[in-house]
Amino acid sequence: MCNSTGSYGNLPLAMQSFVVEAPVQCREHTGGQQEWDVLGVGQAMVDFAASVDEGMLQSLNVPKGGRRVISVPERAQVMQLLEGCDSQVSAGGSLANTLVGLGQLTAAQERSDSSSSTPASTASTDSVRVGMTGCVGGSDALGEFARAQLQAAGVDVVGPGPTSNATGVVMVFTTPDAQRSFLSSFSSEDSLHMSQQLQDAAASARLLLIEGYMWETEGAAEAIPALVRHARSVGTLVALTAGDAGVVERHGAKVLQAIAAGVDIWFGNEAEAAALVQHLHAQQAEQQQARAALEQQQQDAVAADLLEDEEQDFTAMQLERLGSSAANNKAAGSGGSSASSPASSPASHSSSSNGMQQPSGMDAALQLASACPMVVVTDGSKGSYITAMGQLVVVPPYWSTKPPVDTCGAGDAYAAGLLYGFLCGLDLHSMGHLAAKTASAVIAKHGPQLSPEDAEWVVAGLRRPSRAGVAAAAATASSADAS
Repeated sequence: MCNSTGSYGNLPLAMQSFVVEAPVQCREHTGGQQEWDVLGVGQAMVDFAASVDEGMLQSLNVPKGGRRVISVPERAQVMQLLEGCDSQVSAGGSLANTLVGLGQLTAAQERSDSSSSTPASTASTDSVRVGMTGCVGGSDALGEFARAQLQAAGVDVVGPGPTSNATGVVMVFTTPDAQRSFLSSFSSEDSLHMSQQLQDAAASARLLLIEGYMWETEGAAEAIPALVRHARSVGTLVALTAGDAGVVERHGAKVLQAIAAGVDIWFGNEAEAAALVQHLHAQQAEQQQARAALEQQQQDAVAADLLEDEEQDFTAMQLERLGSSAANNKAAGSGGSSASSPASSPASHSSSSNGMQQPSGMDAALQLASACPMVVVTDGSKGSYITAMGQLVVVPPYWSTKPPVDTCGAGDAYAAGLLYGFLCGLDLHSMGHLAAKTASAVIAKHGPQLSPEDAEWVVAGLRRPSRAGVAAAAATASSADAS
């Protein structure tokens, strides 16, 4: 059971009204059959989105368009200053946004099926089962709120319960010009370790979705590659999100290590993909230098053997000539030629890619295709790019009749739509179309999560996923991996 020991005293009234009184039951995997189609591993947080003017940004010392990390005590002070602001509160974090989107799409499909005229005997009885494990929020009131909101959206909270006291909060401030600025408060107690509970949870899922922001937590550098290898060993597909460009810049080498361990799908936007390409170039340069160094060592060894043979031949020749006349010796010394290995110049390598122009979203997707079976790169109004099984699919943006008002959560919603289509067994083009439509629904309103009404619009006319669709999706990923 997840027990809430936090006080509501440091929460603004607007947020207190969302906090549930009854603690949420966290599920433990009981072993045996697979229980979740998608199980996320990440951090449960709370998103607090508010519309403010630039004067408020200055009061809060938030750089416009930027991000500042604050402590838990400072967070309480900021929340009090925001009383009365037009705001929205939701269970947040990038992973939670995606999982909630999957839950909403599933629920919308179920409502559509129940209201359709399809006979019960021919309608599918399967639905996408979604869960979250890892850092599932603290034992404070915010953690209880986050877990309750996840469960209300159809996301099971999996594991022994909270392992920290405080829950992270991301505050998103939108100014009248639609520019977003952020204050973030994280729990310093969050960590990720390869526990038996995590191994059992991975074995219980058809697809494991690992949040890129987890790279910033203690133990993640060792735990994530180990988790990927374990998931693959038990037949679980693995998807990995980027987090943000800063996360990729700081941890790109580790990301590539995890991808090499068996990641099937990597999600990122243009900036994140470009950052990972830089690390890929650095990795390839290091490998090329290592190969060149090995080749040089081999060449040096061969040259040393030749030189030793030549010296032995020369010594034998000199012994044979000891009885020759001085004149002949002089002639032999002046006319003889000694063989020498040709001068070898060091291999020429291209310099680091630091000075190179940042690749476009399409170029980045194509370059990363050599590292990961399926790469998904979103590129804002330009659309998105999917590479898999030797194909490049260019997905145009989906423009709804509602204009975009808030792009926060667009990438998370895109991932939800793509994974839902993946589990439906759709082809790459149809998956991309569904993902773009899901993202379009989110950016047409304030807040980073898909609403029940918008989810119904997204799934209209879509067939419901079945276990056969999931099996087909798994076969697609396996084929991409083999290629």
